[in-house]
Amino acid sequence: MSNGGSVQSIANLAKGQDRGNAVTIQTMKSKEDSKWVLQDSCTNAYESTVVYAPVDITGMQSVITGCDSSNMAILPSGFSILPDGLESRPLVITSRQEEKGTEGGSLLTIAFQILTNTSPAAKLTVESVDSVNTLISCTLQNIKTSLQCEDS
Repeated sequence: MSNGGSVQSIANLAKGQDRGNAVTIQTMKSKEDSKWVLQDSCTNAYESTVVYAPVDITGMQSVITGCDSSNMAILPSGFSILPDGLESRPLVITSRQEEKGTEGGSLLTIAFQILTNTSPAAKLTVESVDSVNTLISCTLQNIKTSLQCEDS
């Protein structure tokens, strides 16, 4: 979301008792940009979800003051992490002595909505496909890093 830059939280609205469940408005510290990021985070025993969307600052400020939000363009993106449904279980066949069992894993779903061209007849370019591939790879790596997951 921030491409490695530092972000500053402008507003944080809690959703219940858990600190991880909140709606936040964030901005880039180092950039002069006309966009904020609206983020909704939710976690419980069964899943964790983060949904975010860049929003126009002036449009968001007018919504905060009570104006109609129906004209705001929002393209949300995000990810969800769920257990894979497999509990820890002993391995039947193993080549290593130390591999007595394995832990259950997680299922990660990532979704992006990106406006690449305003014309519906426009064709995808190699550069836009490369850009999306880089975005997905970087996002996956950032999620793995933040959760302290190692490649196996």
